[in-house]
Amino acid sequence: MSMKLPWLARVALLLPFFQCVVPDDPAAVEPIADPGIIAFYSERDGNAELYSMRPDGTQLTRLTHTQEDEHCPDISPDGRQVAYSLQGASTSRLYIMDIDGSHARRVIESQVDDTHPEWSPDGQRIAYMSLLDGKGEICIVDVDGGGSTD
Repeated sequence: MSMKLPWLARVALLLPFFQCVVPDDPAAVEPIADPGIIAFYSERDGNAELYSMRPDGTQLTRLTHTQEDEHCPDISPDGRQVAYSLQGASTSRLYIMDIDGSHARRVIESQVDDTHPEWSPDGQRIAYMSLLDGKGEICIVDVDGGGSTD
């Protein structure tokens, strides 16, 4: 339990500062812990899609190809996956995909907005903000989609 409290406290303190909105600049860069890759979203192709690149600007890779908007990418601690929020017609949903953009899958079935994913240090869980009953709550879900808590 000593491992959970610092992680949850960190998430609770940081979530209000990580507003994932479309900025005036069409490329919103979100650096990650791995200094070798930067994940970000950009509207350069018409709608918000996810991209990755090296810090020096090389190896630009488009990760998503959808008609919906993807935001808030967070790369897993092992650098193999990206958690992100996909904005649909009525709600935002949490997804995970491989770092190369393949194997995208929905993490949790929900009828409310789920945004701002944040990986746990061990890569087994994701904390996120969910709009429940008209207010934002911090929830946690296992990466396999089970065990959601608030």
